[in-house]
Amino acid sequence: MKGIISIALAITIAGCSDRGFDLAPQLPEQRGYSVLVRRESLTCTLGQTFPVTLDLNADGGYRWDCTITQPQVVTLDSSSIRPPDPHFVGGDALQSFYFRAVGAGSCRILLIQHRVWEPAVPPIEAIEYEIVVRP
Repeated sequence: MKGIISIALAITIAGCSDRGFDLAPQLPEQRGYSVLVRRESLTCTLGQTFPVTLDLNADGGYRWDCTITQPQVVTLDSSSIRPPDPHFVGGDALQSFYFRAVGAGSCRILLIQHRVWEPAVPPIEAIEYEIVVRP
């Protein structure tokens, strides 16, 4: 019986992995959908790190993914997901992205909140940052 439970658990975990999905979200003009994109801008200096923290509908199966148009200007160091209140289980969450300015110039960062297993469905939210990195 333990073997059957272990196999079922392994299949369940494997089914939850991201393999097989295109995880890099395309820019709205590449996808052809018309989602309202909130636009923001940020100017930083070379070597500076900056976080972007967003509300996440985690219970609905959503997550934020990002695309950076010029990775030689800005790179993604890491990301994390945490509850807004550590004493509360379930519900919404916060997803943070930690970026680093690695080259002078400008780039766009597109963040979309979507379900990765529904690639044909438009995201429920999109935010585009115009980043300018000064030397």
